[in-house]
Amino acid sequence: MNRIKLAAMLLLCSIAAFAQSERGTIQGSVKDSSGAVVVGARVTVTNADTNSAVNFTSGETGDFAIPSLQAGMYTVRVEKEGFRPSVISRLALNAGTNVRADVTLEVGSTTTAVEVEASALQLSTESAKSTSAVTNKMVDELPLVVSG
Repeated sequence: MNRIKLAAMLLLCSIAAFAQSERGTIQGSVKDSSGAVVVGARVTVTNADTNSAVNFTSGETGDFAIPSLQAGMYTVRVEKEGFRPSVISRLALNAGTNVRADVTLEVGSTTTAVEVEASALQLSTESAKSTSAVTNKMVDELPLVVSG
């Protein structure tokens, strides 16, 4: 009977593991220094490991969302004519998470960029979900509980 319970528990855990998404979303808003939304700004998100880039344009509310991104470190560059480009570097995206990258564009020459480095600690305000990466070593070191 105990083996049946153990098998059922392992099956449920494996189903939950497959339900977790291995991809994440970078979303944010683009505003100017007065707080007004910037419509039509070009948002380029580049994976630092693969150097692959995805382009998006901010919508009527100044918002953007780029889903289904591979977990990793990203650089977000936002450009709009009449504004200095803004760059957020070292933005960490973990599997199954949504990361915010809000940008404020300053009026000025397009040859000078404003660069911001993402902080190590990020708070998701979209949900109360907590995630972390699980390595093979962590799984191998899990204690086995056998009930008799």
